Amino acid sequence: MARDLAQSLQAGEHPQYELSIQVIEPDQFATLPFDPFDPTAIWPADQFKIQRIGLLTLERSPDDVRTELDSARFQPENVIPGIEHVPAPSQKQGDDFSQVQQYLRSLGEFSRHRLIDNLSEELLRVPPLLLEQVLILFSRADLEFGQAMTLALGG
Repeated sequence: MARDLAQSLQAGEHPQYELSIQVIEPDQFATLPFDPFDPTAIWPADQFKIQRIGLLTLERSPDDVRTELDSARFQPENVIPGIEHVPAPSQKQGDDFSQVQQYLRSLGEFSRHRLIDNLSEELLRVPPLLLEQVLILFSRADLEFGQAMTLALGG
């Protein structure tokens, strides 16, 4: 992908990407069934509308990557007014698996078997103690999926 992007820019093309956001009001945080600051969480689009805010156009590659990236690096004092820093991860006890469970249950039979086959093939290389922990987590996310993974791994 990086090579394709570099070749497009060298050919004089200007790749564009739609820039969209979802907004949650601070008073909604306490009632959410997920941590909105979890980068793996998917916010429901029907509850938090996706708002297009612009178009990102790449016009060139950096001339000096190190210099340009260093100057563009995140610095805490460079915050847009009205946008706040992400708070430290909370220690709240909650359901960390509902989105995974919804995803696993939404898979068709073929996709589910393919996922199990691919995961079990990779997990055969994992040390037994770690494998046991992974299977426990799969079972917490979805008991049926955890059992299928255990069977696929010969358990």
